[in-house]
Amino acid sequence: MTRRKTVMISSTALDLPKHRDQTRLACEHADFDPKDMMEHLTALDATAVETSLRMVEDADVDVGIFAHRYGTIPKGHDVSITEMEYDRAVELGRRRLVFFAHKEHPFIAADFETGPGAEKLAALKAGIGAERVSAFFKSPEDLRGHVQAALANLKTDSAPTRPPTQGEVLGQFHDLPDDQKQTLLATLKKLYDAPTGGTAGERQETKAAAEEALAGDLTDIKAVLTRRYQKLAVEAASSDKALAEAARDLAAVVSPTSRAQAYALYKEAAERDPDDFWTWIECARAARDCHTVDAAMEAFNRALAVGRSHGDDREIAIAQDAKADIYVRQGNLPEAVRRFIGANAAMARRAAAAPDDLDEQRDLSVSFDRIGDVLSAQGKLDDALARYRDGLAIRERLAAAEPSNTEWQRDVAVSHVKLAGAEPDKTRDHLTRALEIVTELSVGGRLAPADAWMPDDLRRRLADLE
Repeated sequence: MTRRKTVMISSTALDLPKHRDQTRLACEHADFDPKDMMEHLTALDATAVETSLRMVEDADVDVGIFAHRYGTIPKGHDVSITEMEYDRAVELGRRRLVFFAHKEHPFIAADFETGPGAEKLAALKAGIGAERVSAFFKSPEDLRGHVQAALANLKTDSAPTRPPTQGEVLGQFHDLPDDQKQTLLATLKKLYDAPTGGTAGERQETKAAAEEALAGDLTDIKAVLTRRYQKLAVEAASSDKALAEAARDLAAVVSPTSRAQAYALYKEAAERDPDDFWTWIECARAARDCHTVDAAMEAFNRALAVGRSHGDDREIAIAQDAKADIYVRQGNLPEAVRRFIGANAAMARRAAAAPDDLDEQRDLSVSFDRIGDVLSAQGKLDDALARYRDGLAIRERLAAAEPSNTEWQRDVAVSHVKLAGAEPDKTRDHLTRALEIVTELSVGGRLAPADAWMPDDLRRRLADLE
């Protein structure tokens, strides 16, 4: 008998009991096995945290439900258990389905967080909104419909019929955050195109393992890179740069399953090759994902210093942008906006100097979105709207320049979804355009499995406007 896939239901408890019940029903009807933390624990102590995160690790899918409460922060931690659950699902590359309460959903006053918790919740939502397209629910029953539809789409996912090509999302790893995914893809392509190793046999082994990894199986490449790293670590003649490169490559391929191990490897690589900008960036990102905020900030500062020493505007902008994300996670949205705007200015200068560099243009569009997300979380919808429009203008140009680039077509749909929330009088127009784009991608077999729920969700949201 085929094992039913399991779903971790993650949300605050006191304000959403009916929503959790309806989500469990949706899981059952979609033939998934729901797991609910609150059924097993009564107190948010250390044991509760460990059990909660273990349940995330054991689940196939993480369903995150967010309303207006941030939740209790357990003793010894600086974020709530709900945020820890989401971050662990990100770290592990789990399928993530995110649902936010619609502004028209009725709640009582006690269901609204105030003070620092409200700021942390706004930051968390802004961070998730920058990473994923989310669905909105107006009642417990409406949430059930959204969850059931999204899970049904997951059951019909199929692997890509051809291997991924340059410029496309690596489909086998579509659930990874963009930064991890791009680093992994770049590392695997490097190892395939220019395999490392002391002998011809070792280089051929690396190339073959990289080829399997590009098809979705990381088993052999992890073993090959682990042997190379261990060999260099014990050889007295090994240079710091060679060992740093081995640590970086291994960190990239273990990241999907262990951000903690990746952090340790990136940290070693950075210490051995301190002038390498990207090593500090990856070290900081891994530290951030492990909730080691001080270490993350220190590494981002080192990256910024390296970028300035190189006189490289792009490196400076990337480091500033990354530091801003830390401020978002800390709930310091004003400082995050200031940092994002500074990074955006540097990216704009580079994009203006290289109008034919499409990757530079996309970086700028993402920067506009990130500013818009934080402004939206602050309730500054007019300012957010202007930024989203700037991002959309760039993305439409990119999509027109490369119609076959699936990611850029999807970017346009995401921009319209963001605009739908910031421009109420044109919500229908934006959702309709987003639906047209994702439907075309879906019919053509180009919509990533993780996004398969989008067409039905956009149809539901349009129907709600009737």
